[in-house]
Amino acid sequence: MSNIKNSFTVEEIRKYILHSRPDIKDIDHENVIRFVEGKNYEYVNHSNFIIPPIGSLIKIKRSIPCLEKPNKVYTLPIYWSQTKKKTVLVGMNAYRNWHYLVSAKFKREFTQLVEAQINNESKINKPYQLHIKLFYKNPNCDGSNIIALIEKVFLDALISAGLLQQDTVIYHKGSTWEVIEQDKVNPRCEIVIKEI
Repeated sequence: MSNIKNSFTVEEIRKYILHSRPDIKDIDHENVIRFVEGKNYEYVNHSNFIIPPIGSLIKIKRSIPCLEKPNKVYTLPIYWSQTKKKTVLVGMNAYRNWHYLVSAKFKREFTQLVEAQINNESKINKPYQLHIKLFYKNPNCDGSNIIALIEKVFLDALISAGLLQQDTVIYHKGSTWEVIEQDKVNPRCEIVIKEI
């Protein structure tokens, strides 16, 4: 399925650059415009397309696959405040040892985190795959243990929200994951779902 279009907001271009260039941590709007001008794209300001705080569009002179609209990125923390005094690393090892009331609370809170990130995404009725990026805090953590639980609660939340048909093998054709880097301030998983 192609999402190629010929007009992008400055913010959309900024997000694309950050999504496709992991070496770039941030880019301001002025440098986004420089990027566009360097690619010989036309920068225009349309009063009827006001999108605060940008208020401008990047008009691409032709369809360019490299600027295909990036997939939605969902973010989930890998630490959970189980109680006011206890924060735990999420993972299957912890999950299988929790009391069922604790497990239910965890699933409820993480489902709410996913649902809060759903805007106007269309329901996925086709087969799909997940790709998960892990930003860890402790280098001794078990990545696969974390990913297994994050994947499960994420899929369950999307099904509960009506965004996914099912997570059976008929639809869910697999998941991949990678370790990105250490982030002591915001350890997390970033999840992208792609239709096949």
